[in-house]
Amino acid sequence: MIQYKNRHTLRFCAVALLFGALSTACKKYENPAQIFEEYGEITQKAERKVLLISIDGATGAEVKKVNPATIAEMLKNSKYTFNGVSDIRTNNGSTWASMLSGVSSAKHEIANEQFVRENTGDEHGAITNYPTFLSRILDVRPEYKSVSITTNSELHRFLIHADHRMLLANDALVRDSAVKTLEAENANVFVVNFRDVLTAGTTFGFSADIPEYKAAIQKTDTYIAELMAALKKRKNYAKEEWLVIVNSNHGGTGKVYGGNTAQERNIFSIFYNPNFKALEMDVKPFYGVRLYGKGDDAAIVAAGGVVKANAPDPSGLYNPGNGSMTVEAKVLFNKNAAGNYTYNVPPFLSKTANRSGSTAGWSFFRNGTGITFYVANGVTNVQPFVGGVGIDGRWHTIAATIARAGSEYRINVFVDGIKATTETTIADAATSLVTSPADLVMGYHPTVFSGGYIDMYMADVKIWNRVLPDAALKSNISIADVPTTDPYYTNLVGYWPANDGGSNLFRNKATVANAPNFNISGNYRWDLLASAIPDSYAPSNPDFVLLQNIDVATQLYYWLRVPVKSDWGLDAEAWLSAFEREFIK
Repeated sequence: MIQYKNRHTLRFCAVALLFGALSTACKKYENPAQIFEEYGEITQKAERKVLLISIDGATGAEVKKVNPATIAEMLKNSKYTFNGVSDIRTNNGSTWASMLSGVSSAKHEIANEQFVRENTGDEHGAITNYPTFLSRILDVRPEYKSVSITTNSELHRFLIHADHRMLLANDALVRDSAVKTLEAENANVFVVNFRDVLTAGTTFGFSADIPEYKAAIQKTDTYIAELMAALKKRKNYAKEEWLVIVNSNHGGTGKVYGGNTAQERNIFSIFYNPNFKALEMDVKPFYGVRLYGKGDDAAIVAAGGVVKANAPDPSGLYNPGNGSMTVEAKVLFNKNAAGNYTYNVPPFLSKTANRSGSTAGWSFFRNGTGITFYVANGVTNVQPFVGGVGIDGRWHTIAATIARAGSEYRINVFVDGIKATTETTIADAATSLVTSPADLVMGYHPTVFSGGYIDMYMADVKIWNRVLPDAALKSNISIADVPTTDPYYTNLVGYWPANDGGSNLFRNKATVANAPNFNISGNYRWDLLASAIPDSYAPSNPDFVLLQNIDVATQLYYWLRVPVKSDWGLDAEAWLSAFEREFIK
């Protein structure tokens, strides 16, 4: 127990001595016994530190397959994911810049391996900088010291604000230096970069099934074990609180990286502390292609700006014909450049050669704040409408059923499980069928309202060769996949999640013969929709977060108690704070 003497007693004695020297005639009294007040034990906060170990080119899904020993052991005290997401630009410069700055390349504009900034804004306008966390710390916590160790000369230069920088020849030397530094130096932040996994990926392939890539992951895992052992040998380790972050900057596809595919953006992230309880952030990223276009805009067409997808249907799988059919899809309508939502737009999910007159086929199109479903048999058309797709910028589930009953078709349309109040029929269907040789089209279909824009995302497009019950349509709102146990699984003839995350295809997951893929055309790209996702893809736990490489800087600031300023413009939240009950005693 620490005891502190009462400072007032000392001050009194000093004054008394001085006063005695000046007044010798004063009557003397015996000094009273000193009194020591009990203030209690003073608890010193443990010193917080961060060790960041980044393994370039370690694809999250492949690391999970390998399940290396050290990483597997760390998971027992970690918040982690193998479904993490890197920057949309998956080169080493952009991904490391996102990790170190806490913002995406849309802000920091680092565009290549050389960490060169690509200014996409007004060349005469003000430039906003997004420094690394090492630079920020130098400004607001200059007493904090940092160490960086890498074999990448470009990254070494980018880490100029580290107090102690080391550029070495290979990963084995990085390990040796990191071990020595961790044992001896009293820095607050250690950045350690391993690159053998990236070399194995670009040489042999980014797959756990390739022996060289797997061996590189396992070898690097042994290096991590040595770093963790060095950490625990520190003289003051018992008085320190360490956050150890192990992650990758990007993944790869085949032998390449640098593109915008789900595999190249797939990373793993581990946030370890011995007091953490294990929690896998099991959030799967949701990717989508923005379907966009305006057919009478020559400039957009010439630039390949009309983004749509076609699926051939030579066998007529997606015609109701003499049978029945259900079509489902999840849709998100975007705001246009003026900040408004498009209202009357061209057909966006169709199987008809021309959505006008009574041209045979079927088609969905936006109509004010609702959806109209056009159905025609070449003689008659009907257009039932249902509201509920307002200007809320949210995903909605649309569905329509076409039921063959004797010599007529009975049509119903739904939004978010709510059916239109009136069933619509085509009575003259004895010989005239709803049958079209046209492709299935997702996105812009230049018939009727051809002057209107398509600007939307679509997902979970499903077609069944029967009418689903109303209850099934309602439950499907919260379901993404169609398991083999689904009572109507054998009736599923088309299922396009449209969440592939790469290539020019929306792949068909239906198992029937001749089920076609959608081919995407135009200047398309796969966008990560981190927050605007369908309900069926939402995480089951509210504490779950889709971990990205931009999370590193924010969690580091939080752990080191670095005050974050709003003008830093960080793209991530300090989600570790939700778990303080585990590590703040």
